[in-house]
Amino acid sequence: MTSTKSLHGLFFTTCYDPIRDTYESLVVLEKLGRLNQVNREACIAGILRFHSGGGLFAPPDKDDGLVIFGDAHNTIAAFESLRILGALDRVKDLDKWKFRPNFTARMPDGVKQRVATWDEIEAWVCQQRLKKILRERKENPQAPVHSLIDP
Repeated sequence: MTSTKSLHGLFFTTCYDPIRDTYESLVVLEKLGRLNQVNREACIAGILRFHSGGGLFAPPDKDDGLVIFGDAHNTIAAFESLRILGALDRVKDLDKWKFRPNFTARMPDGVKQRVATWDEIEAWVCQQRLKKILRERKENPQAPVHSLIDP
């Protein structure tokens, strides 16, 4: 049974992954010019409640019934949500964040040579973009932070 306490401040629209649901909801609200309708502080606290350090996101209580893989998609969603909310400065270990590919996919039968998966490529690209964002932020702390998904 999912605890309402662990979900406080987050969007939980698909009853699956509140980190991704929150990001997707924030994107829509941002596009509609309605971010002012969000309880910003509660949303930030909700996202950070799931942060285990190093960009890894997981349910605070394993018996919560929430499914959060802790993969690159969750890290991207959390980064983008915090960026949209103007709260990346609340993350004290942003320079240590890692984008972890989801390794649950298995190799197709008959494949002998290891081939990079899309999840691994996505994680690598985001890791490179985070390094660039942090470098730019260090050079000009007042400049807006670019999205990980911008080319």
